[in-house]
Amino acid sequence: MSDISLNWTVLDYIMIALILCGPGALIGLVVGAVGWREHRILGGMLGAIEGFVLLFCYLHVYMGSSLSVSDSPEQAAFKALAVTWPGVAIGGAAAAYFWRGHRILGAMAGAPAGFVLWLYGWWLLM
Repeated sequence: MSDISLNWTVLDYIMIALILCGPGALIGLVVGAVGWREHRILGGMLGAIEGFVLLFCYLHVYMGSSLSVSDSPEQAAFKALAVTWPGVAIGGAAAAYFWRGHRILGAMAGAPAGFVLWLYGWWLLM
């Protein structure tokens, strides 16, 4: 046991989440702004939110499951993609179908959503 206590506030947790999930938000910002040319600011904002949520959910499942014990983050990401490919395909196809004006952008937004939903389903059934 350690006599060092970790007293973290809500702001500390927010800062940790921003640091860990910042790369996902940055990539989502760029993809959203480039993909939705008519509304670059809205596309960038929505892409940043989706990238942040995607990376946050992946890290949540990674840290909460046995993946963090047995695999490195890179190996776990490949294992997660191997498990969740049906969700990625269904999410991308559904979003492309419903967002007919921008099929490619819809597929790029729906695929990560399908990844997250399928990953959480896999985690709950595991």
